[in-house]
Amino acid sequence: MNRVHHLFSRRHPITTSAFFGQTPTGNTAVSLATMELGSSELRVGYVTTSPGGLFPAQYHLGGPEIAFILQGQGCIEVLSECYPPASVHNEQPLYRVDLEPEDVVVIPEGLLYQVRNTTSASLLEALVCFPSQVSSYWPDGTLADHEEEKQ
Repeated sequence: MNRVHHLFSRRHPITTSAFFGQTPTGNTAVSLATMELGSSELRVGYVTTSPGGLFPAQYHLGGPEIAFILQGQGCIEVLSECYPPASVHNEQPLYRVDLEPEDVVVIPEGLLYQVRNTTSASLLEALVCFPSQVSSYWPDGTLADHEEEKQ
């Protein structure tokens, strides 16, 4: 990701921030932009998972997340469809969805899931978009959200 063009920055201020206070080892999660859209904001981020790696289980509240797979192969493993998901956590996935480049994935709020890179050679890369009021949580209910940074 060498360049990100913020075409609306003259009309709508854009800020950047970290995605998570502490990103899990072997993964990258960077917020690319937050922009105002009327009464709400849209956040766009870039996320990677290393070859053979796992982005640990999480869920969000406040709205859905949409991911666009840029590169690599992997899967989303759904661990619980119940809310609160931390109360019904399965070690084995209920089901999995295979991912490949150009796939679009809509992840509803309250779904406990993890992302696995199923290759041993390349990063799994994705752009993720979600309303700014969305908060992410680890399975134990601990807030996993971003820490704001000033540009």
